[in-house]
Amino acid sequence: MRKGGEGRFNADGNYEDLKLVLDSIRINARSPSTSIAFVVVDVVWLDCTAEQAEQLRGLVQSYLEFPHSSIFVRVSKDNLALTQTASLLQTLSWVQHFVSCLEKDDSILFLRCDCILKSYFHVDDWIKLMHRQDTGNRSMLFPFHVFKDGGPADQIFLLPLELWAAFDTALQRLSQKKPKSLHAKSLHYLHEKKCMGSKVAYFIETLADANSEKEWNPFYVILGRDSKLRKVEIKKWDKVLQATNKTNNTSMSTTALPNLRRTCDYCWRVTHTMACAECNSWSCEVCNFWCSRKWHGCGTVRCLECNRNTQMICEIQPRIWKCRSCVGTESQRCLKKRRIR
Repeated sequence: MRKGGEGRFNADGNYEDLKLVLDSIRINARSPSTSIAFVVVDVVWLDCTAEQAEQLRGLVQSYLEFPHSSIFVRVSKDNLALTQTASLLQTLSWVQHFVSCLEKDDSILFLRCDCILKSYFHVDDWIKLMHRQDTGNRSMLFPFHVFKDGGPADQIFLLPLELWAAFDTALQRLSQKKPKSLHAKSLHYLHEKKCMGSKVAYFIETLADANSEKEWNPFYVILGRDSKLRKVEIKKWDKVLQATNKTNNTSMSTTALPNLRRTCDYCWRVTHTMACAECNSWSCEVCNFWCSRKWHGCGTVRCLECNRNTQMICEIQPRIWKCRSCVGTESQRCLKKRRIR
């Protein structure tokens, strides 16, 4: 619940923004095979009243009430610390109390709550990758490398419980190093030998910009920024898009409509979406399920009558597209019925 002006990319965050974030977490960071022991949300809302803090706790709890898990919400009316790393130390100190309920080989997923998780984020895949590493020799898992510095993006990461102490020590080093520099404010330097060294791993060995206003990525959108649109011609994300886009529309028809609740790539709502068969982008009913060139999509849609790809739709009904051939066929059928009558 931040106020803008702290950086040139930052913007205000309000209730409606937070609902988008929480909805994306509820849908995209859970699955039937993931067991969530607890959810902890640490919020700073500058100068909030006791009544506002209580309303916020109720909002968060209503959105993130996972089965068989406890939820704890802390709302502070003052900044926890001067930098992001020092603030994270304060949060770790609070969360430490809840970690005692976890098993030794468990992990904790950290999410920055100004980020809307995208429909391609699957926590299951992260956990599987984590467990393929040797027990006792696991690493912190981040989505991708960051341009320029080659370190991790600090928006999302998975921390094995056995590395908790090492991470705490690394944060202390970062927060004390060059207090006015990016080192002290960000996790981008966590991979350095003085911090976590070889204990940092990546879900994709890809270099990208952590700022979604500068570059599109398949994991998150930073709220309050004019996010960069996807360039289909850039192929470096294809591997993860193809691997995680397990549901496609090759068998769709007017009788088998999609019922997928995912984050729309265009409006960021978590709602019923459809995958583009050509470029794996997901669009929702509000966006007419259209992989629009206006938003740097490939411009291809699939007729839900004949299941063919086309770039010319002649009839659009709610959740139904028809190409020229199918519209013509239906018109002929209607004409024949009239003649018979």
